[in-house]
Amino acid sequence: MSVQTPSTPRGNAAQEAALYCALVPLAAAGPRALLLPNAVIAETLSADRIEPVPDAAQAVVGFVRHETRQLPVLSIEALVGVATQPSSRSRVVVLHPLVSSESDAAVSKQPAFALLASGYPHLVAVTPTLLTECALLDDDIACAALARVRIGHTEALIPDLDRLQALAYAVPAALSPATPAVADW
Repeated sequence: MSVQTPSTPRGNAAQEAALYCALVPLAAAGPRALLLPNAVIAETLSADRIEPVPDAAQAVVGFVRHETRQLPVLSIEALVGVATQPSSRSRVVVLHPLVSSESDAAVSKQPAFALLASGYPHLVAVTPTLLTECALLDDDIACAALARVRIGHTEALIPDLDRLQALAYAVPAALSPATPAVADW
């Protein structure tokens, strides 16, 4: 017979404390994943839909059509100077626009943005007992990371989504392909 102590979870209490996240795989050495709340991911698309843009910012690998808009696709690896090209296994992870308050009304009018991943994101239930904080490295800060964590045997970066969104929209309008009307698709 087992005895439950006050610190022992009962029933679904452990599941209730979980935050559902996605581990988004990266191609570069070091942390091989980003950890994102599942709620910010709008959709995952094939990377063959990326339209390259010559002379774009180093971190922007191109644009992808999503719903009625052209979204910039950022490469986390490119932020630290590692050249990345989409492969047949690569995916584009479309993120919802970030809005945290009424003062973010201008941001809410911006479309979502996207990140280049080396494969499909994996759903994980993150609990305090599974998560261990690690020290940030210089390259982590360069690629807009707020924290480095370990989940089981996987190290992941928690990105600064506000900074990534700002980088995505720093692309000059002249480099952004014209968005065709929905009827033209």
